[in-house]
Amino acid sequence: YEDQTGSFTCKSCLVGRYQKFENQVSCDPCPRGYFQNFPAEDKCDFCPTGFIQKQQEKTQCIMCLAGQFEPNTASVDDCKECPEGYVQPLTEQSDCVKCLAGKTSTKPAQTVCSVCPAGRIEPGNGSTRACNRCDLHTYTELEGQSKCLLCPTGFKKASKGGTECELCGAGKYGAPKDIRKNTTDGSCLLCPEGKYRSGNISEPVTTCISCPAGYHQPAEGSAS
Repeated sequence: YEDQTGSFTCKSCLVGRYQKFENQVSCDPCPRGYFQNFPAEDKCDFCPTGFIQKQQEKTQCIMCLAGQFEPNTASVDDCKECPEGYVQPLTEQSDCVKCLAGKTSTKPAQTVCSVCPAGRIEPGNGSTRACNRCDLHTYTELEGQSKCLLCPTGFKKASKGGTECELCGAGKYGAPKDIRKNTTDGSCLLCPEGKYRSGNISEPVTTCISCPAGYHQPAEGSAS
């Protein structure tokens, strides 16, 4: 361009400005959402996804930070925050990443998903809630799990959020899975009359010991 008469040369448009027509007396500023970091250009470049520019006559775009995203080109808005259940650990991104099962994100603009600790689970993807505690008589000893495991035969867990199960106590034995619905004590059932179990770890967990000849036990749930 040239803004003076009688000149022998033209002037270059400065960075952040452009002029696409010939015989002009001025340059135009790059509009919002665009930039130009070279002089003497006939156009401005649009900001790519993952970037924004809210002002005109700029030489560069503003990158979206981790925990943010921008899906559109030439954006003139603020970068968007990743919603709950999604995260973004990188800068300059066009979308966010969904938290997988065993993880959660309860706040917006997060960079990493929170891993469910041992004793807690999250079965679904994109969870926005706190991890669930394992129910009674179930457990998980590992973090980042999507489901709890049933306490094995001969074991129980009397509180929620268990990371391990406990042996059935004295006077009880481990019930098979198909009849556990008849007990509220995990897999543990009372030893029947005429039988006992001391609870010693060396004893089998799936059965009670019969009273030997010359002995009897009239009560259920006996330890001797």
